[in-house]
Amino acid sequence: MVHPRTARASAITPIPRASSDPNTLTAAALSWTLRDLDRRQSEFMRYAEDILGHTADTRRNYKGTYNNFRTYLQSFPPNEFIHRIFDIEGWVGWNRRRGIGDITLNTYWRQLRPFFRYLEQIDGIQNPYQFIKPPRVTSVLPKARSFEECKHILLSAEQYSWATVYERWRAVAIVGVLLYAGLRRREVLGLRAQDINVRSSTITVLFGKGGKQRTVYMAPELRDIIVRYIHEREYRRYAGPGFFAAMDTGQPISLSTFRRIVNVVRRASGIKFSVHSLRHSFITMALRNGVPIHVVRDLAGHSSIVTTAGYLRVFDSDKQREIRKLSFL
Repeated sequence: MVHPRTARASAITPIPRASSDPNTLTAAALSWTLRDLDRRQSEFMRYAEDILGHTADTRRNYKGTYNNFRTYLQSFPPNEFIHRIFDIEGWVGWNRRRGIGDITLNTYWRQLRPFFRYLEQIDGIQNPYQFIKPPRVTSVLPKARSFEECKHILLSAEQYSWATVYERWRAVAIVGVLLYAGLRRREVLGLRAQDINVRSSTITVLFGKGGKQRTVYMAPELRDIIVRYIHEREYRRYAGPGFFAAMDTGQPISLSTFRRIVNVVRRASGIKFSVHSLRHSFITMALRNGVPIHVVRDLAGHSSIVTTAGYLRVFDSDKQREIRKLSFL
């Protein structure tokens, strides 16, 4: 376990806080090397797990973003290395020139920030994030699919010529929990057999985003789909821990298997949907059908109603229906 108050014994020489300019470095700072920075990042990863309690997915994102930043640092001569460590805007520009989109750039920016906060705590560096703003994210069209598209996607999962009946109902159940329950991909993959209770029509999500647990209630149509899948699962005597079991082993399906199933359904439906767009669709349809926003917030596992409201898509049919109500007479 690494704690900020005990980690100062590291080999990296601390940088004084004296200057308000993050690009002004003292002679002490010139001893930093890429190996030193890698060592600090490894310590930060342990700190993020043991002290901050960040999930494995979050830590994996931290590591991936650091590797991207590391590649940026390696693109310069060694004598420029120490100055480039603090050049966050240069790193953002480098990624933009490589074709990285606004949303990903903003995500990278935010995922590297905790590491620099850690360096500020441990080594007293002047945190460059204090002087810059995050990359601007341009507005994008909502991703929710229409009611007709959602229905077609679900029917395509059922009507596709799967090799076995089990594969058919596994695919329908996977699409079902995405559409009817709004689960995230990693939440689907993490479902255990005991997390599904058809008697109470509930799904327990143990490790949602941020490590939060929540209970999702099944609509009657989803319950019917789940019951049918469980029947096929029990018929094959799959008794492994994962709810969605692999064909050959009965063990939890892998990410690659999940992607293959989604790709098959995508091609069969002819609709270029993403997994997250089905979650968008769940939230949008729940709000359009009058479910109170604070209830949808809890079902979706959001921390804020503001986040939930951002998922709502207004369809052209909504505009047409509502404008007919306008009258000055």
